[in-house]
Amino acid sequence: IAIPVEKCSLTIKLFFFCVKRLRFVGVTSIKTPWGWVSKSNRGHKQRTIVESRDVWNKIGSKLAHFHLGIRGWCAFENLYVEMVQAFDRGQFLEVGSFCGRSAAFLATEIKNQKKSIDLFCVDVWENGAKGLPPETYIKESPITLFLRNTKIVEDVIQPIHKSSVEAAKIFNDESLDFVFIDGSHEYEDVVQDIEIWAPKVKKGGVLAGDDYIWESVSRAVSETLRGFSVGLANKKTPSGWPSKYWLWRKI
Repeated sequence: IAIPVEKCSLTIKLFFFCVKRLRFVGVTSIKTPWGWVSKSNRGHKQRTIVESRDVWNKIGSKLAHFHLGIRGWCAFENLYVEMVQAFDRGQFLEVGSFCGRSAAFLATEIKNQKKSIDLFCVDVWENGAKGLPPETYIKESPITLFLRNTKIVEDVIQPIHKSSVEAAKIFNDESLDFVFIDGSHEYEDVVQDIEIWAPKVKKGGVLAGDDYIWESVSRAVSETLRGFSVGLANKKTPSGWPSKYWLWRKI
C-alpha cells in the first residue's frame, strides 16, 4: 500500500512531539512501532532516549544503542566493541550488571555485528548489595528492572541470579571467551573474582575489569595477575578523571 510522503512525515513528527511531552512525566517506557522504548529515571526528571537516528537505525536493520537511558554505569564501550569484533561466536560474561546499562550496550553490539555470542549477566540484584553506594537504592525489584531494561535484547542475554562465587560453579574451566568483572571493588572481593573466573577463560580469551583507578582494584590486579595491560575508558568519571580498565589475555 502506497503511503503519501506527507503522511509519513506528519506521523514521525507527531511521534516525537508525544515523546517530548512525556519527558517529565512518570512514565518508564513508551510503546512504539519499533518496540518498547525505555526512559531513564533520575529523581523526578525523566529523560527519553529516543532520537530520530534511533528510528532510522532500527528501520535500517540496526538496533540503535539505548543504554544511556538506563540507570548505572558504562564507560568502556570502546573495549566492548573491540571484544565483539574479536570473536565471531562464543560466550561472554559480565559480573555485576545492576540495572543493565552495560549489558544493554554489549548485547546491542553483538546483535548489530551479527555475532553468535551469548552474554551471561551475573548479579545478586539486591538493594544494598555489597559495593553499591546508598544512592543506588531503587524501590522496584532490581532483577525486574534489569529484565525490563534489557527486554529488547533478551535473545542475547542470559541473567544468572547468583553471587559471583556461586555462578562460577556453573561454568567449566576454559569455557568463556570474555569475562568482565564489575562487582564489589573491595580488595578481597576483586582478588576472589579474578581467582575464580580466570580458570573459566579459554586460551586466547580475555579477563578484564573496570575502575583500575581505584587503589583496591589496582592492588588486587597487580598482586594477582601477571602480564595484564591497562586501557583508558572512552568516557570520564563523574569527577572528571578518565577511568581505566585492566585486561589480561590468557595464553
